Amino acid sequence: MSAEIANALPEVVELQLRVVEREEGVRQLVQRSLRVLGAWYGFVEGFNGCVAEWDDRLREVETWIIRRERERREAEEY
Repeated sequence: MSAEIANALPEVVELQLRVVEREEGVRQLVQRSLRVLGAWYGFVEGFNGCVAEWDDRLREVETWIIRRERERREAEEY
């Protein structure tokens, strides 16, 4: 029995090394994923801010147009 364990030891050590390598690979992938997600989040937040600004500008222009149209209609009535 102990001879079988001793014979299997190199395989166990090799498997342990592979597990450590995989863990390192997973750790690196997690770090890369976090960087990509951070960049994506920054992009989306920037885009959302841009859209909000456009929305505000559009609302201001619509308000200005409505006022001018009302003024024109009132001027035409007199």
